[in-house]
Amino acid sequence: MVFSFDHQEDISDMWVSGDSKLLLFGTERSNRLMRYDLQRQVRLPDIPLQGIAEVGFIRMGTTNTICY
Repeated sequence: MVFSFDHQEDISDMWVSGDSKLLLFGTERSNRLMRYDLQRQVRLPDIPLQGIAEVGFIRMGTTNTICY
């Protein structure tokens, strides 16, 4: 299955929540995480990242917590 996010920049990192309902993704130049609901296949509001320089350093923990 292929999803189109209607996003112009290259996506650098992606994470899927433990329950497989939510996709988080980021780009190299972005200061926010984009969200996508995999069940309803709709884009959700972005999560602004204040004080985080590179999305590539973000990790999702086993309890669906985001770590930097």
